[in-house]
Amino acid sequence: MTTDRLVLREWVHDEMGPADGGGSRPPRRAGRGWADADERAGWRWAVLVWLVVLTALIAAGPGRMTFDTKLGVDINPVGFYKLLWQLWDPLEWFGALQDQYIGYAFPMGAFYLLPDVHAWIGKSYKGTPLRDSMSVAEALLTDFEMAVVPGGSFGAENHIRLSFAASMTMLEKGIERLKRFSSALS
Repeated sequence: MTTDRLVLREWVHDEMGPADGGGSRPPRRAGRGWADADERAGWRWAVLVWLVVLTALIAAGPGRMTFDTKLGVDINPVGFYKLLWQLWDPLEWFGALQDQYIGYAFPMGAFYLLPDVHAWIGKSYKGTPLRDSMSVAEALLTDFEMAVVPGGSFGAENHIRLSFAASMTMLEKGIERLKRFSSALS
């Protein structure tokens, strides 16, 4: 047999298996997806380091999972807007990329008010006592055709949520209806 035929025969054997179908390759080991001992040890170290870091983060701030990005607006609004135009904030933990902060300078989306209506609660409208923000919302909807959301849904009982993402004429009508409702209370 020549060398070319031998090379071709070995290639066919390697690619397609032996001609008799018996197969000379050892069967693939059915395992759990782990390779050798070195790789398993590497995975163990990675899991151990991850658990140590997680434990350190939880111990440093129990109950605090993420940093509130709005905290800077509440604490120091002027300083927040000064830092807003920089892409990187070196004062945050390990620094922070603050591309999401730009939404605070140019608000986008729906606009809402959450006015306090505790002065209305305890009064009555058409003989029905207003017990909470839900009863205020029901009275505004049934008699004044004004849809508001009770503040209890947002953890702000004695408040109602008003949307002012509407035309100026609609907003003026809504304010007029609120005035009429307020004057009708007893």
